[in-house]
Amino acid sequence: MENKEKIIKNILTILYAKSKIEKEEKLLLEKLLKELEIDNNYFNEIFSSWKEKPTNLEYSANIEENYSIIAFMICSLYFKLPILNEELIFVKQFTKKINLSLDKIEEFVKKTQNISFSNKIIPTAENIKKIILQENKATTNDKRLTYVATQITKEGLDELQALFLCYNLRLNVALDGSPGVGKTQSVLDLSKILEVKLFTKICSGRTTESHIISHPVLNEKNGVTITEHQNGPLCLAMETPAIFYGDEYNLLKEDVQKRLNSAFDDRRYIDRNDGVQIVAKEGFFAIISYNPSQNINTRDLEDSVADRFVHFHYKEWHSDLKAYIALNNSKYGIKRYKYDSFNIELEERGISKEGIFFVKTKKDEKEIWVNFFTKEEAKEKPEFTYYAHKIKNLSNDDAQTRQTIKKLEDLTYNEIELSRIFSRFAELVNDLSVTGKSPLLLKIGIDDFNKNDDLELLSVHKTSTRILSAALKHYNYLIEHGFNKYLAQSYSTSIIINQMCYGGYRNRKVKEIPNYEILNKIATAFGLYFDGNNFNTNLVKKNIL
Repeated sequence: MENKEKIIKNILTILYAKSKIEKEEKLLLEKLLKELEIDNNYFNEIFSSWKEKPTNLEYSANIEENYSIIAFMICSLYFKLPILNEELIFVKQFTKKINLSLDKIEEFVKKTQNISFSNKIIPTAENIKKIILQENKATTNDKRLTYVATQITKEGLDELQALFLCYNLRLNVALDGSPGVGKTQSVLDLSKILEVKLFTKICSGRTTESHIISHPVLNEKNGVTITEHQNGPLCLAMETPAIFYGDEYNLLKEDVQKRLNSAFDDRRYIDRNDGVQIVAKEGFFAIISYNPSQNINTRDLEDSVADRFVHFHYKEWHSDLKAYIALNNSKYGIKRYKYDSFNIELEERGISKEGIFFVKTKKDEKEIWVNFFTKEEAKEKPEFTYYAHKIKNLSNDDAQTRQTIKKLEDLTYNEIELSRIFSRFAELVNDLSVTGKSPLLLKIGIDDFNKNDDLELLSVHKTSTRILSAALKHYNYLIEHGFNKYLAQSYSTSIIINQMCYGGYRNRKVKEIPNYEILNKIATAFGLYFDGNNFNTNLVKKNIL
């Protein structure tokens, strides 16, 4: 059985949640060790490792294996009755992490008064696994997600839509933001919507490539012990195909980060240490996340690694929105409390498996679903629905906004012009970060910007052709799906800027002005953004192209 160590360690965490382990529990633990073929020496190794972090639960990269682990954890609750809250808390914690229904697990524990272990423990755990998965399947047939999208761009797109776009465009994603702003939860819900498996690796400075790619194991064949390599979460995701999620990715050593590059670029393969080459199947998708460093002298990601991802920054939540989500999460339900009590507004959105985005609106006092991009009434309903924080943005369907973006659309660049402007924009920023000067500043009318600011101090990530291509892929996709051309231009511009100042680069400053603000000002001068005053793309084309 896989994950023997994780099963035993998690059971030890539950059994030692009390002051001491009881005699009945010790006897049943010994029985389980025998069934799992774990001898005393092996158990002593596991126990010594567990004692280093006795309250840390261990998870598998494979969701199916996590279902087996939680089944054994539930078994251990019944080693000695009654079940105590301090034991149950670890089962709840594991359940939430692997995205099972907590209500169903609590219901199972409540109605199951006792479990007999007169026979073997393993079959009992397997039976519990079948029961909880059957119960959970009944719950997940309702594709109404409890998710609340909080990262709304000025073009109106949210983080689930952003991730879905990158999945469709086969562009890997890097998420940065403070702890607790929803990075991991958005990945979990994306896998639900796509109905694609998720393989996760929580990284640290001690994580080696073998933890991610593959590791050697001893197996017996025809009476002979041989060494074979077992795929880690990355290779499993590549072969399934599925989503690979590398959490806390910036904690990996730079040589480990670079070792994985071939899986995340056009090569889409990785060489295992045993010489076997794993080639990603169509549908493989990679997401990494990290908390940006506050140290201005360190990089969050190695440069070549950062270049292989589309970057999204997750902002801190509005305090009332945070209160609403926190309280509802504590109730494990959807809309247990109405959002209007929190001085916030939410709107219902939807996504189909084919990638059609929906938003619910009112027409003649009746709620209807409309296509998010075209605002035309939808002919079908979305398969998955969720909520989004409703804030003022350029995608709001009111008369004034429609009039504004229609005027802007007529002034936007065509595809060829936009590709050339993107390239000039990247060239200017790269020049500024090296020398603090660029002849293009005068041509776009902000030469005084250079006089007033020490732009040689501008520290950003150098943009390559790879990210310009990613921005243009977004632009074309959005246009093809009926999005306003100005909004598509604006959103694709943000793809470039987000990579230029990913992670810790974002808030580095030149004369108290954050990098992000400087880049937005330059983008506005290039006619890529509208700041409410000027949007003269014809002048820019005349001077630049």
